[in-house]
Amino acid sequence: MSTDLDYSAAGALRDVTNTPYEQSLSFGVEQQLPWSLLFNLLYAGKKGTHFFFSSANWINHLGVGVESLPTGEKGALTNYVDNPLAGVITDPGSDLYYDQVPAYYLQLPYPQFPWGVSVEPPPIANSTYHALQATLEKRYLFRQSTPSIWRTPEVLCRDRDGRPLVSRSE
Repeated sequence: MSTDLDYSAAGALRDVTNTPYEQSLSFGVEQQLPWSLLFNLLYAGKKGTHFFFSSANWINHLGVGVESLPTGEKGALTNYVDNPLAGVITDPGSDLYYDQVPAYYLQLPYPQFPWGVSVEPPPIANSTYHALQATLEKRYLFRQSTPSIWRTPEVLCRDRDGRPLVSRSE
């Protein structure tokens, strides 16, 4: 851990063991109707579980408690304060080398890594896809036909707590 001290840290989390996987289901029904009509109904569905969610891999940030601070205290987070690591860090390229640092550096979960801590994106996202298509086709002589098509696809992506990440209907 001391090799990246005063810069950044990156790596995998040991307790992330969920394997991403997908499940698919599709079926169709076709029925010949009177008056040379052909009715076709198709369904396709897919469910993805434990997908990687790349926006959740930055873990060295201020907590949600900062949002409830009074305005003056929020502004004070950018003020420079005495650096408790001054003298310990000897690399002048590091932000922690100097006598003073922004106050928010000392409020971070990992203040010894001011340039950030990131991990492999955890597999916490889930997705579902549903599509239904109905077709009614009028058949004429000489192999000509006129189809009428109705479709309704929908994509839903959620995190492990069920909060929507992406939702799109077409």
